[in-house]
Amino acid sequence: MNQPMPQPDRHPLRGQPAPVPPVLPAQRRTNHVLHLLLTLVTFGFWIFVWPCVAAWNHYQGRHEQKQYQRDLALYHQVRNDWERANR
Repeated sequence: MNQPMPQPDRHPLRGQPAPVPPVLPAQRRTNHVLHLLLTLVTFGFWIFVWPCVAAWNHYQGRHEQKQYQRDLALYHQVRNDWERANR
């Protein structure tokens, strides 16, 4: 009877390429000179849009930064597991 040989326990990360760290997101900035010019060209109408755009950019920047911090923490966990598996 041919029985399969039992395989030694192997860590799933052994032999796998090293994990890649997350990319730091580009910081969002509001171009205030552009918005000032748009306000002048639109005879003041853009003054109502400008704070909304600035607030949105600020919110998105903070959200992306928090997501990056979470991704970086996960990367460090996976990297540590990978290093233990590939010693």
